[in-house]
Amino acid sequence: MKTKFLTSIALAALALISLPGPGKAQNAYQGKFTLPFEAHWGKATLPAGDYTFSLPKAMAPYMLTVQGQGKNVIVFTGAVADERAGHDSALTVTQIGTAQVITGLRATELGLTFTYLVPKSLASPGADIKNVARVNIPLQTLGGSVTAR
Repeated sequence: MKTKFLTSIALAALALISLPGPGKAQNAYQGKFTLPFEAHWGKATLPAGDYTFSLPKAMAPYMLTVQGQGKNVIVFTGAVADERAGHDSALTVTQIGTAQVITGLRATELGLTFTYLVPKSLASPGADIKNVARVNIPLQTLGGSVTAR
């Protein structure tokens, strides 16, 4: 219990330190997307609607801020892989049972794909993981420079 609390405090401190303040450089990557349904992303549940996102820097630790529908969520990536193929930038949404879970973000402009873990509550042994479907939700990159690694 104490370890979880200390980890939460450390992550919050890291998030605050990493946020750009007055006079700091632009975000490395930013854009917007529309969720047509409720989706889980990390520990957060996002209702259907319009969202913006920003990635302050294109280097580890990768911290994505998502805002919209009254939510302000910070999501850390579980892993990063190069994605040099000519695919469009998109969110990958995986359906597990009846739940929609964001499991990836392909940032073509950065040459990166970020992967996110399925929340433990949805990946439990009783969850219907046999019936899995994936869809992509297009991302629109917003103005400003995109900084490659």
